[in-house]
Amino acid sequence: MTIAHAIARFDILYPNVFPFAEKLRWLSVLDGQIFQDILAACPENAGRTFEGYTVGTDKKTELLAPFPYDDIYIKYLAAQSDKINSDVARYVNSAAVFNAAYSEFAAYYNRTHPARKRCFTL
Repeated sequence: MTIAHAIARFDILYPNVFPFAEKLRWLSVLDGQIFQDILAACPENAGRTFEGYTVGTDKKTELLAPFPYDDIYIKYLAAQSDKINSDVARYVNSAAVFNAAYSEFAAYYNRTHPARKRCFTL
């Protein structure tokens, strides 16, 4: 799913007044979290970085979570919208739905990609 597709789909499903730049920032925060929490532990991503998205980023840029897990972006945007709108009941529900989707994606990625060895010191 691209940046443009995620925001357009969110706007259709959840009509809102948030500016494009704010929704882009939310997507950037989520992909930053995905990169740090999930992707960075995989050897194939060694040396890669994620710098985030800005208004200058190509709107055709593919987001990090692939199909069929890409609905995570719509769920995250919905949760952020509910939080900003102070709709506590909706936020609790949308956050739970997002967290379940995030966990499913993380579990899938961890099952299908070997993690780098971690060295722990005591």
